[in-house]
Amino acid sequence: MTMYMKKNIVLILCSLLLVTSCKDGNTPIADEPSNKVSVRAQAPAMRAAANASNPAQTVFLPGDKIGLFAVRNGAVMASVNNLCLTRTENGLWQSDTDIFYADSTREAAFYAYFPYDAAVSFDPASSEPFAAYIQAFQPAADQSAESAFHTSDLMTSAAGQLTPQATLDIVLQHRMALVCVELPSIRYVFSNEGLAPYVQWTASSVAFQTDATNIKAFYDAAELSYRFITKPASVSQLDITYTNRSSETKHASITNISAIPAGQFAYYTVDNGKTDINTMLHIGDFFLKDGSIIAKGTTPNATDVLGIVCQIGTTDSIAASNPSCTHALVLALDETKAKWSTKGSTTSDENNAGWKTWWTVFGLADLGTTKADEIDQATLASVGFEYTRAWLSVPIDLTIGGYIVPVKDGFQAYYDAYVAAHPLPNTTTIWFVPSLREWLSIKASESDIATSLTQVSAAPFAWTSGSTVYYWSSNLRASTSMWTFTGKDSSSSADLFHADTKDSRIYRLIFAF
Repeated sequence: MTMYMKKNIVLILCSLLLVTSCKDGNTPIADEPSNKVSVRAQAPAMRAAANASNPAQTVFLPGDKIGLFAVRNGAVMASVNNLCLTRTENGLWQSDTDIFYADSTREAAFYAYFPYDAAVSFDPASSEPFAAYIQAFQPAADQSAESAFHTSDLMTSAAGQLTPQATLDIVLQHRMALVCVELPSIRYVFSNEGLAPYVQWTASSVAFQTDATNIKAFYDAAELSYRFITKPASVSQLDITYTNRSSETKHASITNISAIPAGQFAYYTVDNGKTDINTMLHIGDFFLKDGSIIAKGTTPNATDVLGIVCQIGTTDSIAASNPSCTHALVLALDETKAKWSTKGSTTSDENNAGWKTWWTVFGLADLGTTKADEIDQATLASVGFEYTRAWLSVPIDLTIGGYIVPVKDGFQAYYDAYVAAHPLPNTTTIWFVPSLREWLSIKASESDIATSLTQVSAAPFAWTSGSTVYYWSSNLRASTSMWTFTGKDSSSSADLFHADTKDSRIYRLIFAF
């Protein structure tokens, strides 16, 4: 277990009181109560916070609130008595009460603190006016939400005064301490340009306890570490429980967190912490059942392989639903020939009842034509993920106008059986049927993919047999027909062919991670 300390964490808050009539920043503002000032806060140092690679950094977020007191002649001024200032999206600090530059404010001593508390205790006669409040303050036991972690970081300032240019410089000091804990994890750091790291595995069932208090720490997903604010000298021991990669329950204890002074943090690494695997991701790489990746050209254990990387990068839609799945698409090792539905063409009565365009309410769309040679392949979108989810949302017993038409019973039966037999790790999307665009992308990388398929004795692409074959896509053509992909010639319409949903065609699924 390793501990790193960083000292003297100080937040400097520069509140600039600017008079709108001032033409020169070096010219003193006239001593008139009518001079309304605006308040700005700058924080060149940043709070030990959520998204910083250095846990000692400090940042104010929109919506943060600080409290401000002005003391003159040993008493709090009524106009600046725990005045609440809120940070806006544009970085300004605003209050419901205006502050004016006048004799009273020029002669006052200003004190600030964070986070704002309507019930804060403040003693203007004391050299440490926040001392009682600091003594009573307790960080939240549940800091799992960023906002709770954020507002547990109590900061107060010493006295500050206005300059002749109405500038108020306030130094805020952290009154609490920060604990950072890095538990075991595995992360792939790709050298591909723009490709984010891929977290394969992290410790699970994590629990923290300080003495007899259960603590819920904030998890920084970017840094793969847990963080929580603690009160200096308030607890004697931190106990940690987690489940490791072998599904074993592990325990660790830290006995010196009470020694972390206010304004400092300690970084603890448990069981070697995170493991970074630096590599480049390639089409043809092997994706294993445990979520790990093995480079193409190697010889993995075939029974461990789940699929072959067939495209680098995913789509905005996939990332919106699965924020961590931005890295690649993976092709299944096997394929099956089966129907999409048991229904033939819809009848005139069914069409007149509403079945002619039944799909529109489920987020599906046709391509605007039923002729392959009229399809502009350059306009095809990668929509396999969205369309598969849309197909899965269609009821098996969908009824329109009194007619039940089984438009997807074959697909549903195949899909349910395949998913049950090929479970995915929690780092991926669902299995989905490639769209025409995704099939075109797979065809373009056929050589690298096929080589890796052969290495693990997986099913080759059926079109390599020389026969005309048809792979289901997720693109609907009409009420009971689909577009299929032949793999014949990726530069012509020969790649695209229609099929009635009652026909048996080839399923081969993909997923994203």
